[in-house]
Parts: sequence; C-alpha cells; structure tokens
Amino acid sequence: MLLALIWTCAALANAQVPVSEQGQRPAFTMSITPEQSKVSPGAEVTIAVDLINVSSREIQILRVGSGPPQYTFRVLDRDGKPAPLTPAGEALASGKNCWKARNGEMRCLAGSNISLNRVAPGEKLHDVFVLSYYVDLSQPNQYTVRLERADPYTKLLVESNTIAITVAKLE
Repeated sequence: MLLALIWTCAALANAQVPVSEQGQRPAFTMSITPEQSKVSPGAEVTIAVDLINVSSREIQILRVGSGPPQYTFRVLDRDGKPAPLTPAGEALASGKNCWKARNGEMRCLAGSNISLNRVAPGEKLHDVFVLSYYVDLSQPNQYTVRLERADPYTKLLVESNTIAITVAKLE
C-alpha cells in the first residue's frame, strides 16, 4: 500500500497537470535557491526548496527522503540545451526507475523516509533536492534550473523561480 502511494505521488509530481479552468490558484508556491551558485565539475549540487502555503487552510505536503523525486526539473546550459542526465536521471525520464550502475549492480529509485507534513496558512516547508543525482554536471558550463511540482489539491503545476548555477574549476 505504501509503495503504491509513493508511486502514485511520484507519478502525480512528474505529470504535466492542466491549468484549472475554474481560475483556481495553487495551494502553495515554490521558491528555490542553490546551496552554492558556483561549484566544481562533478561536485554535488543541492538546491534548497521552500514550499509556502498560500491557501487559507492547512495543507499536507508529501516529502520523500529517497526515491523518485517529488519534483520535475528543467536544467539548460548557457546555449539553452538540456543538460545531460545521469543514469538515475535517465531511468527517471524513461519511467523505468531502475538502471545498471558502473559496477554492474542494479539500482532503483525506491522511496523511503516518507513523511506527510502539515503546513498552516502562510507557513513554509523546507526541503532539499540533490540535482546532481539526476543531472550530469561534470562539464564546466552555466546552467539555469527550474523545478516543478504538482499541487494535489488543485491539480495545478507549480513552478519555482529560475536559478543559475555555474560549474567551473574553483581556485
């Protein structure tokens, strides 16, 4: 049952949700900031995510500690081309959620550390997304990043702000 809930929520988070015809607003907004705006090639790139309840009632937001992310992402290089994906990112994009690691082991994006967090009106829930797990940032470049997540209350797709991350040899 729990695994079915995880996969259902991940599928919802990865879907392109149509905009409400009733003029509904999402129950939350999403703001992202890079933990570091300049990193070395191949370094871990972590993004801080703040989900703010902008509705007039308490909402519940699902967080998964590991497994398929609750966020979809758009990462473009300075030329506007999509950044290459890691094996985990390719598995996620293909919908298979499993891949063969370099050592030959099978790896899968299986959910764990699941929590359903209550967020009062006006409050925020802080989350972290490890972008470099899904996107290959081993080559120097300037990247723009935007996250998206489905609002389960309104079925609207919530987009974050766009941030810049520079991958370069640090001195």
